Amino acid sequence: GTTGDEIRELINDKLPGDIRVLDAVRTTRNFHARTQRDRVRYQYMMPAFALRDAKEMRDIFEEVGCGKEGDNAGPTPEQLAALRSKLDVSNYRIPPDRLEDLRKVLNKYAGTRNYHNFTARKSPDDPASKRYIVSFDVLDPV
Repeated sequence: GTTGDEIRELINDKLPGDIRVLDAVRTTRNFHARTQRDRVRYQYMMPAFALRDAKEMRDIFEEVGCGKEGDNAGPTPEQLAALRSKLDVSNYRIPPDRLEDLRKVLNKYAGTRNYHNFTARKSPDDPASKRYIVSFDVLDPV
């Protein structure tokens, strides 16, 4: 039979580089991952510059002439070059206080909450719309 590692490699060969299967486990024929699991773990990676201060971002965009109200054309090639230079995304590091703020905000979601707005065809009073979030762990940037 095919091992979990072989299956994982076969799947990853077909996926875009930013999406990875981390593990594959053999189950019984009748197992259904969506309906018979007891927990799901999600991991997200995001660039630190996405957490840059909103006012700082607005100022940079305005400085290069982008983002004016009513301007739906998008930035010109010159403006894009200026944005790349000013944003300096490869050297940006999130300040420790902003990282701590993110941790505090995400931890407010831990526990049992009603997510009926994110649950297909469930009403607010349906117990099936409740989700239990064990934790949000925000790791230090790499």
